[in-house]
Amino acid sequence: MSLKELLERYHIDSNEVLDWQAHYNVAPTLDIPVLVGLSDGSHKLMRMKWGLVPPWSKGNVYKPLINLRTDTLLNKPGFKRILESSRCLVPVDGFNEWSLENKKKIPYRFVMKSGEIFSLGGLYGTLVLPSGKTLYTVSLITTEANQQVVAVHDRMPVVIPRSKESAWLNQMSKLSDFATCLAPYPSEEMRSYRVSTILNSGRIDTPECIAPLKAA
Repeated sequence: MSLKELLERYHIDSNEVLDWQAHYNVAPTLDIPVLVGLSDGSHKLMRMKWGLVPPWSKGNVYKPLINLRTDTLLNKPGFKRILESSRCLVPVDGFNEWSLENKKKIPYRFVMKSGEIFSLGGLYGTLVLPSGKTLYTVSLITTEANQQVVAVHDRMPVVIPRSKESAWLNQMSKLSDFATCLAPYPSEEMRSYRVSTILNSGRIDTPECIAPLKAA
């Protein structure tokens, strides 16, 4: 997913873009592109560290939240407030899940049949560091797996349908406006394939990480 593709997909002004290059293996704690909604109804693309700093954290001591379950967000008041106020989109062209086969982690990649970039639902937060710099962090939201993913893993990221992206980013939206987005994405619109276990190493970031694994 190139910067050019991101700009075209989300209709972002090329004069207001972040420094970004394509990655093939993105692990927690790394910076990822995130789209946030502004109070005037416009959108902004930002870099955020994958691993949300909970707003109730004290000082610099916290456990980053990589993923947040939909049931946690809906049933715990503190998390529900984040869902109501700090939604964002995480643009991707695919996501990975792992199955455990013969005690080995086997990665699979899930993409849209159309091949297009799509949006994962996320929640973001800010933390002012002692240096005065503001750290922006983000967590993905997970839901039950659809029929495409369940053969590999019992959960999957929340995928925000294109028709619901504006409602998801709108700061004035209420839960009823986007609640359906928290359900598993339709499996018939997706496909999957196995990829190389080199993906299991965060040090490797090459196109081979997302290439379909050739049969032996």
